[in-house]
Amino acid sequence: MLITDKNTGERIVDGETVYLTIRTEKQIEALKAKKQKETESNLKQQQEDEEKYEIIPMKMFYMGNIEEIKLIMKELDVYERAFLFSVAPYMGYDDCCIKYPNGKELKVEQIAEISGISIRKTQDVIQSLISKDILCKNKNSKNIQYFVNPLIFCKKRRANKVLRTMFKNYEIRTMNNVKWKDLKE
Repeated sequence: MLITDKNTGERIVDGETVYLTIRTEKQIEALKAKKQKETESNLKQQQEDEEKYEIIPMKMFYMGNIEEIKLIMKELDVYERAFLFSVAPYMGYDDCCIKYPNGKELKVEQIAEISGISIRKTQDVIQSLISKDILCKNKNSKNIQYFVNPLIFCKKRRANKVLRTMFKNYEIRTMNNVKWKDLKE
């Protein structure tokens, strides 16, 4: 067991050995002052960093699973790659649904316009990506919705359980093609 002095951070007990340090009040005050100075220095550095850098909300970014992307790129044609990188900025923060920031889902025609691919080719690409479990197509009461596999692109660090169900058969390349459904939660 390791026990340290909370004021100085020095080791007091380490396994079977006991360390004893005897200090005068003056030495203790000097150590406290040193610790206070370090804390103030850290706070000052943090303030300087905050002045230098702007904090940008995470909702403005999407994340890519770089190692997984490297592996699936070998399986994708140029249209599928263009499609994925074109629609990634339109993914919803909570659900990976391809939609406008106002929540309205993108239709095939709109996706084709965004990606610069013809409507017919966009439809083919969507079908191909669905067959590879990279994209999922669902129909709600009004519209067709497209979802991007969060193991490839996402906007936050966690995927909800609905997405896990949608992409349960996705073979995770970085894990020797283990299916997502076979991973323990």
